Amino acid sequence: MNEPIFAHPRWDYQSYSDFKRIVELSGYQSCYMDEMDLQSDNTYIFSTPDTYWGHGWPDAKCRIIAYLFEWYTDVDYSAIPNVEIWCADKYWANRIGARYVPMGSHADLNPRPQDSADKVYDVCTLWAGSYNRYHADDLMNRVDLSRAPNGWGEERHRILSQSRMMVAVHQNPEAKTLAPQRWALAAAYKLPVISETLADAGLLADVTIQCDLEDVGEIAASWKRIENAGKLRAKGEALHQLLCHEYTFRKGIESAL
Repeated sequence: MNEPIFAHPRWDYQSYSDFKRIVELSGYQSCYMDEMDLQSDNTYIFSTPDTYWGHGWPDAKCRIIAYLFEWYTDVDYSAIPNVEIWCADKYWANRIGARYVPMGSHADLNPRPQDSADKVYDVCTLWAGSYNRYHADDLMNRVDLSRAPNGWGEERHRILSQSRMMVAVHQNPEAKTLAPQRWALAAAYKLPVISETLADAGLLADVTIQCDLEDVGEIAASWKRIENAGKLRAKGEALHQLLCHEYTFRKGIESAL
C-alpha cells in the first residue's frame, strides 16, 4: 500500500497549523488539494475547517479521505462521492456514521521541552471567544486563577511552557466534542487538560479531567493546590505518553488505513 499524502487547502488556516506541523514531523508528504492526482492509485488525506469540498470527486480513481476536526450538523457526509470520512471525536463519528480515528501527536511539536521548568500561569486556554467561553473566563476569575494570554509562535511556546494546565470549554454548547489539535498540543507540552464534559472522550477518557461547565473554575483551582500538584503533573505525563509515544499521529493513521 502506498503511503498516504496529506493534501492541504491553498488558504493557510492558522488554526490548523499544528495539524500541518504534526504531518510534517511524522514524515508524511504533502501537496495542495488542487494538486491531487485523481487518476492515480494514491491515498490522499485532507482536513480543512470549511466544507467547500462537499461536491466530492465523482470521477476520482484515487482514495480520498476527509479527516474531520469540525462538527457541522448541516452536512450529509454520506452523500459526498468518493470521499471516506474519518472523525477525530468518537461521539461525532458515531453520530454521522464516520470512522473514529483519534488524532495522535508528536513530541517535537514542543520544540524545546527544556523550557518548561518555571510555571507562571495556572491555566492557558488559547481559545477564540464565545458565550460559553466568556462564562468560563468569569468562573476562573472568581477563584483567582492566573490565566495566560493568547499568542502564536514564540509567544505561544512560552505560554504553553509556563502554564500548569490547559482548560478546554466547548465553543458550541450543543456540540460536546473535543478539539483534537488542542489535546495533541497539550500532549507535546505534557500539559494536563481540564475539559468541559465530553459526550464521549474515547481514547482520551482516562487522560482528561472532565467536569461540568459551572464547575470548571473550582475544579481547576482544586487541581492547582499543592497537595494535588503531583497528581496534576501525572495527568500531563500520561497524556504525553499516550499521544506522543503509544498512539502517535503516524501510528493512528497507519492503523486506520
